[in-house]
Amino acid sequence: MKNFTLLFFVAIITVGCVKMYAISETDFASIPKGSKRVTVTSPLSADSAYKHVSRYFVTNGWIVNGNKEMMQISIDPRSIGAGTMLRPVVFVEPNGTGSFVHYRGEWGLDQQGQIMLQSFARGYNTTALQPIVFEKKGTTKADAAFQALVVYAKRVPGEITYSK
Repeated sequence: MKNFTLLFFVAIITVGCVKMYAISETDFASIPKGSKRVTVTSPLSADSAYKHVSRYFVTNGWIVNGNKEMMQISIDPRSIGAGTMLRPVVFVEPNGTGSFVHYRGEWGLDQQGQIMLQSFARGYNTTALQPIVFEKKGTTKADAAFQALVVYAKRVPGEITYSK
């Protein structure tokens, strides 16, 4: 039993150190450490971009809460895998005939992440979401959540930039 426990902890530590990429390594390397926002400068009008983003999330099973007047799309939290929950928030801003589509969000532990955490730290429970800040490690849940925002942003035509 002792050997199994030791093997289990070694496996967890090894898996936790492997970089995970949801985007290309080139895209990952281009994101500045500390980034909190993904912005798409899009040729789509603000109205079209708002509809485009809303439709993407709805057709992929997310629950979308939009405020068309404020051009803000708030999406209910959902598991994105690897024990991570994501709550994206999108703001669309007019830019001449095009638009800026700003993605930011919050991350937390999903049910699987909670179970894993509780197995290591008895009595410790965290369900709170916290703002995503890109750590540029590729091994953290915050990095996984930020990469998911990049994947969603890439669904909007235009050029992507990152900001703190």
